[in-house]
Amino acid sequence: MPPELRSGGGFIRSELKRQADGTWRGKTRSLLPGYKTESGILTNWCQGETNIQINLLSNKRIEGVAIGFKKYDFQKCKATGEAQQPFTWIPK
Repeated sequence: MPPELRSGGGFIRSELKRQADGTWRGKTRSLLPGYKTESGILTNWCQGETNIQINLLSNKRIEGVAIGFKKYDFQKCKATGEAQQPFTWIPK
């Protein structure tokens, strides 16, 4: 996250626990700014909480599924079109 967002209080934080089946499940909590696209003016800060799951965790690769949204209204802090989004992270 860029320093200017962190200095404004913005964050994204995931907390997961290992399950008996070997997967990691938990919540991602966030506080993110919304901007008007045309003007770049900050309109609102929105808090969020979604589910996250990690299916593969190794030194070279992390794979899982998180909740994504097709649309987000930052004026109302309301998401629509919720769907599971697979992800793959490659640690540096």
